[in-house]
Amino acid sequence: MDFLATPFNFSTTLLIGLACWVMYLRAKAPVENNIPLIYNGIMLYYTIMYASQVRVPPVLVFISLILALILRFEFMNAIVTKIVSLFEFCAIGMTIYFCLATIYRW
Repeated sequence: MDFLATPFNFSTTLLIGLACWVMYLRAKAPVENNIPLIYNGIMLYYTIMYASQVRVPPVLVFISLILALILRFEFMNAIVTKIVSLFEFCAIGMTIYFCLATIYRW
């Protein structure tokens, strides 16, 4: 594992911390929260602007954004909401993994 303390790696580490906070909010806060949408917007910008350096697939970020937008609907029952939330947890978890792979050059 090779870690270099560069501004790019530091910002990637901040995004990992923000992703963990979003996962915590999804578990504890109501689903009508806007923080996951803001996180996904930041992550989408980060992925597109640094496409040559980041190992996060943009499709994964788009899927996470779509799942966050689906959770904003209020007409879903509790089971569908939990299933969509589980898929969003998996997408954010995979994003965290790819960000760690970017930092440590796995």
